[in-house]
Amino acid sequence: MDVFGYLESTKYRYNLNAADIWNGMLENIGDDDYLTKVRQAMDERGLHLANLCVDGAHLWESDPEMREQNYRHALANLHAAEVLGARTVRIDMGARVGTVRGTV
Repeated sequence: MDVFGYLESTKYRYNLNAADIWNGMLENIGDDDYLTKVRQAMDERGLHLANLCVDGAHLWESDPEMREQNYRHALANLHAAEVLGARTVRIDMGARVGTVRGTV
């Protein structure tokens, strides 16, 4: 199901007035025309975006190049959230296998 089908179901199947969108559902977060179409689809259905759930942009990464790549991806998603009118954004902190919870 693409994001437009999700919005249709959110409104007309489940009678909700808010959506949560995972960035993996969006075809191109760098295309403002596409994001505007998604926003228009929400507006037409009377939906607001409660949260943009962002994967692939976690804050901590031990490799500096990967950390920079994640940072740029986070910025792109924050821009997408702004275009979509997201009220909140979720970006994970990041962790590595073998780390002890609560320590860095």
